[in-house]
Amino acid sequence: MANDKSEAIIIVTSIFLALSLLAVSLRCYVRLHLIRAFGADDYMMVLAMAFNLAFAICGIAGGSTGLGKKMNYFADKPTDLRDSLRFWWLGQVFYALTGTAGRTSIAISLLRITIVRAHLIIIYATIALSIAVGLLFFFATLVECRPIHYVWDYGMKSPHCVSKDFLLDIVYTHSVIAALCDLTLGILPLFMIWKLQINRRAKFSLGAILGLGCL
Repeated sequence: MANDKSEAIIIVTSIFLALSLLAVSLRCYVRLHLIRAFGADDYMMVLAMAFNLAFAICGIAGGSTGLGKKMNYFADKPTDLRDSLRFWWLGQVFYALTGTAGRTSIAISLLRITIVRAHLIIIYATIALSIAVGLLFFFATLVECRPIHYVWDYGMKSPHCVSKDFLLDIVYTHSVIAALCDLTLGILPLFMIWKLQINRRAKFSLGAILGLGCL
């Protein structure tokens, strides 16, 4: 069905999980066995991968229980509705943690090669903003309803849940600031390598490689 996104959620989540696992595994192999220097940024990336794994499990499990389907699908499946809402909520928790840990890892990596004071200030500010907005999203998710099981038992329609407008404000704030942090971490490497004594093509190539962090 055109309106059934459950299968797409499972497939896309599985693909990106496999790619991220491969990338982080290769990074760990290089840092541990070839370079033999496993730093704070590597530990933070492993932490981000653990959060991402939990996020992906929530997405796949949610898709398996009906996440992405229209409400009429759950007419005679109340248990599936509760399960899909539970996985959706839990996925938000790990989503916030994954993004925050990932950006922090990339920022720490850039600190390794940064000597310009202005760049240091930008990176530290990016780390602070990313952590602040990530924690804001994280704790807003934790207090959506009291008790929290009202989120999946009543679909946030209980008076014990915060308003959807408030949550949307948090989501928009998190999305905008997170996007700005990603953009900063993607563009800053170009300025960091601009004065290196290498040709322009090499500069753009190196900048593009470092800028992959914004993805």
